[in-house]
Amino acid sequence: MPRLLTKYKKTLDPKGRLAVPAKHRSAFPDGQQDKVFLTRGFEKCIKAYYEEEWDKFEEWIVSRDVSAMDKNVLIREFLGRAAEVSFDAQGRVVVPPDLLEWANLTGEKEVYVVGMHTNLEIWNTKDHEETQIVVEDIVKRVLNEK
Repeated sequence: MPRLLTKYKKTLDPKGRLAVPAKHRSAFPDGQQDKVFLTRGFEKCIKAYYEEEWDKFEEWIVSRDVSAMDKNVLIREFLGRAAEVSFDAQGRVVVPPDLLEWANLTGEKEVYVVGMHTNLEIWNTKDHEETQIVVEDIVKRVLNEK
């Protein structure tokens, strides 16, 4: 199973192009290194999946045991906002404007690309740093549970 690890600070150009770190791209499974699926995150970030993990995520969304209305919302928000984007020769992807807006990345120059084991998150650097206060509380609580 591929492991997407490490946090990188990367540049987002004015056209919304982001160079995905080479270590992340090379961690995608063989035959799945030419494109990525982008969607909104559960938090104010963008999630990026290689195809195999996207298929699992898509199935997870559509198989939720919730009301039809709630399922429609999940499908609309996570699948309806999704984009399948290919890497260019420099390893960049064009992030759709609506996803840039969702993650507070419109007009930003630097972003964090965070490895999340089987997917990536793309964060506004300030938003990510602000979440670290809450994150540390969660880490301490979870690691101290018995």
